Amino acid sequence: MSWTTCRSLLAGTVVAALLLSVATQSRAAIVNSTINLGPVNGAGNLGTFSANVTLGAGSQLQLGAGAINGRYQQGLLFTHTNIDFSAQNTTANLSLSPSSIGVSTSNNSGTASLDYDNLTPGTPIAIQSFSSVLSAGVVTPMTINSTGISMSTSAGTYTLTPTFSGSIKNISFSSTGSDGGTGLVPGNYSVTLNGSVSGVLNVIGINISVGTLYTLPADTVVTFAGTLPVGVALSDTGVPFGGGVSTVDKNTMLASFGANLTGITLPFAFVAPLTTSVNNSLGNTATGLKSINIQNTTLVANINLSNISYNETGKVPNALIPEPSTLALGSIALVGLFGLVARRRKVVR
Repeated sequence: MSWTTCRSLLAGTVVAALLLSVATQSRAAIVNSTINLGPVNGAGNLGTFSANVTLGAGSQLQLGAGAINGRYQQGLLFTHTNIDFSAQNTTANLSLSPSSIGVSTSNNSGTASLDYDNLTPGTPIAIQSFSSVLSAGVVTPMTINSTGISMSTSAGTYTLTPTFSGSIKNISFSSTGSDGGTGLVPGNYSVTLNGSVSGVLNVIGINISVGTLYTLPADTVVTFAGTLPVGVALSDTGVPFGGGVSTVDKNTMLASFGANLTGITLPFAFVAPLTTSVNNSLGNTATGLKSINIQNTTLVANINLSNISYNETGKVPNALIPEPSTLALGSIALVGLFGLVARRRKVVR
């Protein structure tokens, strides 16, 4: 084969490679896929979530006018004496027990709508929507204590202490619009709360239950607006966002969403209006709580979610267009090598 023929073949291969590249580029486009996230999508990657729950500033037990009044009966040998108590227009501090509650799960799931360049390996363009139950399947106990309301009486100090015992679950996010390519998705967070507030009256060292002062409606959902940072990684190697192990075929296109929000705090609040009316009939010489009435009293809990970290992975249903560079350069190298070998044989002859 002459050198002229080799150069012709090489030139033809270059032209073919260029045509292939142009053809591939012309087929590439920004496409949209709706991606199911979580363990039910068959991607083999369980989503993860973790966060800390703390109590924020301004969490108080607030008493208005005529908030608490009652009577305690102290039995004597042949009769009794009544000891009246009351409190109003004051506050008591609240605290979370423990002071920081950890929430974590590996069972979260959701849906994302993603715009991306479909030329391998795929470039994320914008998140059109993102919704996820970040802490699905986890019920985390939560106890809120108060310092108590002290009431001076003729027989010493009585203290009423309300306590909230409940749980938090299903921390969720649902977008209200596109991130516009910024990675900051606007939307609404929601958490599901359950629990009740009970009260204990301490009469000089004796604890007396005054019953339930408030019960949250079952599965109370608290919603608050916020922005969720979302990082996106596209991969055809089966490696999810932030690393990990995949059980899917390595040619399966995966989209992984996640972020680590260290230092970011998301606040929300719930308010519990406390009321009760207890009237007991006691014998003439009996000792015990005769009556207590609570009204115009409110427990205000300002909850903070912080140090949120999450990731979720799903399969991209739309196929990507392979890059032409590997095939084109491989062909050019092969023809070039063929030409050099042919020229060398000619020289040897």
